[in-house]
Amino acid sequence: MNKEQQVEEKNNNGHNHKDGCCDHEHKHDPIQNVAAEFTEQHFPIIWDEHKTKLKELSKKELAEQMFFSGTAMILNAVQQDHKAMMEQQKEDQSTTEIKEK
Repeated sequence: MNKEQQVEEKNNNGHNHKDGCCDHEHKHDPIQNVAAEFTEQHFPIIWDEHKTKLKELSKKELAEQMFFSGTAMILNAVQQDHKAMMEQQKEDQSTTEIKEK
C-alpha cells in the first residue's frame, strides 16, 4: 500500500488531517462532526485568550485542563437542555389543564 492509499484509508476510517494534528475533519457520526465543527470554531478563540498560560503547563496538565473544560461544557449543555425540557413540560401541562377546564 503506497502513502496515498494509506492516507485515503485513514480518511475513510476516521480522521482527515489537512495540516498535521490541529486542522482536521472527522468523518464519523453526527456527534463527532458537531464536535469537530465546534472545535474548529471555538479553539482559536480559547487559544488566543489563554495560550500564554497553556504553554506553561506540562503535557499532562494541559490534557487534564482540556479534558476538564470539555467535560464542563458538555455538562453545562446537558443541564441547559434538561432545564429547557422541564420548562416546556410545565408549559405543556399548563396548556393541557387550561383546555380541560
